[in-house]
Amino acid sequence: NYIEAMLLIGFVGIASIFEITWHEIVRRSSQSYSFGKYYGEKASFLASLHLYHEHRHVKHSRLYEDLAYRMGGEFMILGLLAFLIFVTNQANGFDSLANRFHYDEAKDAWHMPRYDTDWLHMAEVVHMKLFIGMVLYFILILCLVRGAIRQIKEWEKLHMRHCKQQQLEALKERMESPTPHSLGHADRELTKHNLWREYFVTKLLKWRTTHPQLFSNVLAKDENELRDGDEDELREQIDKNFSLSTYFALNLEFGVVDSIPVHFQTWFGVMLIMG
Repeated sequence: NYIEAMLLIGFVGIASIFEITWHEIVRRSSQSYSFGKYYGEKASFLASLHLYHEHRHVKHSRLYEDLAYRMGGEFMILGLLAFLIFVTNQANGFDSLANRFHYDEAKDAWHMPRYDTDWLHMAEVVHMKLFIGMVLYFILILCLVRGAIRQIKEWEKLHMRHCKQQQLEALKERMESPTPHSLGHADRELTKHNLWREYFVTKLLKWRTTHPQLFSNVLAKDENELRDGDEDELREQIDKNFSLSTYFALNLEFGVVDSIPVHFQTWFGVMLIMG
């Protein structure tokens, strides 16, 4: 009839607007920032330092893309729940529940919904609570993702400044003449970053005595093949191939990616608390 046709037109229009908006969000998220973007923009600079290749074998996550895909999956599940509520109502399932669980007017009784419409209303309210809860959860995760990306960008810029500092120091050694002050003297963040890197390397070198098996694995040697100069060899490899910024970024990415989905344990805890 006319009313049904008008409702259909309205719903299709709303759905089309949402679909266009959602596909644009997904498209933008697929082109969003991931660690290494600045490397790509400065490829020629890093290639001159022989550092560009070191990140090609590392897979970094696009956190906005992971969040967008997960949001799509969760909202599709909520759509499935709405379909099940509709099917149950059409199959007179709520009417059967109303007949099965009689309403008791006693004050100390467990009050069940009285009519099938009451059961339907309660199911819709619970469904909306789940929807609003998921929206609030993803807003919280969006704030987490934004903060993580901001920090990862800073780490990537620090690594590039560290590479620039190494280039200036190498140039100073080749020319054997004074050069302008390195970035570390004026850049507090870079100085702190270099201290963290040196601390990490120092701890790693101590594995020779504290964790000899791990130390030999890093050098791809057997424990019996270790010798006195291995610490210098390991330090040389770290200086050449290791990026502390990449290490930090990967750890933060893994933590955020693990936080985006709602795990089964979380749902079980919600059911246990609400039940």
